[in-house]
Amino acid sequence: MNGNRVTTTILSALLLSAAGCSHSGSTSQQGSGGAITNDEGDGAKDNDEKSEVIIKFSEAPDAVKAAARKLTSEANITRVIRESDEGITTYEIEYTDAGTKWAAIISASGDVMETERTVATGSLPAAAAAAIRKEMPSANIGTVQVVTKTYYEVEITESGKKREIKVDAAGNIDDGGDEKSEQEGTK
Repeated sequence: MNGNRVTTTILSALLLSAAGCSHSGSTSQQGSGGAITNDEGDGAKDNDEKSEVIIKFSEAPDAVKAAARKLTSEANITRVIRESDEGITTYEIEYTDAGTKWAAIISASGDVMETERTVATGSLPAAAAAAIRKEMPSANIGTVQVVTKTYYEVEITESGKKREIKVDAAGNIDDGGDEKSEQEGTK
């Protein structure tokens, strides 16, 4: 699939806390600026820390706004979050379309990297629900979202060996390290 755009659909069940948080991890909202940051209790910041800031749609880069407008009308957008993680900035656009809650992760250059669509809890496939019950027997299933991630599969030659890697629009590379190790272990 040399350089072809590949879209993978992943069904994920998001188990929400009793507080109804939509983001994982411990977060705190600060002041009227809408800044949200990870709170690990020590107050230290390092380069790997993820930061999130709620912004107005008008403050997003033009490429992000154009990509969002292709997904929905501006009137349907309920929140825009600028996220920075390990030096990569993305924008999460939350919106409602025909009564369904959606979110899209868009790169700063306007590439749609991921979409999330909220579905009825009953839409969770039986095997997925069974796996959750097995691994987390005391968990209650909350919001269920269908997640579609976009990445590119690229064939490369490195040290004389051809292989495929996956890379998303923000430059995150999945080189199949675990898969490669498993294959080398079977030789």
